Amino acid sequence: MERLIIGSAIAVTLAAGAILFWSTMDSTETRSGLSAVPARNGISLRAGTADRPFTKSKRKAPTPAATDKFEERSAEIAATPRTTERENAIRELAHEWAAKDLIAAERWAAAFVDPEDWERAMTHVCLEAAGRDPQEAIEIVQRHKLNPGTVESIVEQWAKSDFEAAADWVGELSAGKFRDNALARLALVRAETSPAEAAAMVSTSLAAGTAQEEAAISVLHQWLRQDPEAARQWVDLFPDGKLKERAESEIQGMAAHRAELQAAQ
Repeated sequence: MERLIIGSAIAVTLAAGAILFWSTMDSTETRSGLSAVPARNGISLRAGTADRPFTKSKRKAPTPAATDKFEERSAEIAATPRTTERENAIRELAHEWAAKDLIAAERWAAAFVDPEDWERAMTHVCLEAAGRDPQEAIEIVQRHKLNPGTVESIVEQWAKSDFEAAADWVGELSAGKFRDNALARLALVRAETSPAEAAAMVSTSLAAGTAQEEAAISVLHQWLRQDPEAARQWVDLFPDGKLKERAESEIQGMAAHRAELQAAQ
């Protein structure tokens, strides 16, 4: 599938700044002459990013009582059979402990022997850390070789609070599947407030493939909720194929839903 086209003059005008910025990320040449560095846990970073010091968040030391409480809950979890209750307890403790003492929470999560428990605890420690310092959370993911999908979730969370900082970090990634998935997360966040800009990102920055197609449908869904006509114009310029058929089906489904809501009033 060829790269998508921005589907209307309105979209081009609104997204012009985004096109100029994001198109610089689409080159096979590294920005500022930076060369690629070895991948970390399947995440390939540009030179300069890997060595960039992470800003450590300022955290107050937890009280002894709080530490004892977390240790007690950890022991209770260890004695709990594998059930949904255990999974929920791990998730809740990971968030609460990381909010009070990230270093201790990371150490606790890393000590799990069972792979599923380890992945669950580490992931939620990172997601909690991301609310305070996304770069530090990403560093933890890289240190423990967590699933790259965790970083994608962190990028999305980061973009909701500081889009430009998240976009700058993603812009330093080397071209590839992970970068495209991270860009798709950015586009999803941007679509909530500016679907035209999100469409520009999808059209100009993502390589053809599954990530671009799924991002296009997600952006289209948001755009249809805000400006159905502009969204339809974008889809009209999609190249013929399965994606355009899927997009047209999305348009029809949204129109039918809107008609149902109006009929019910």
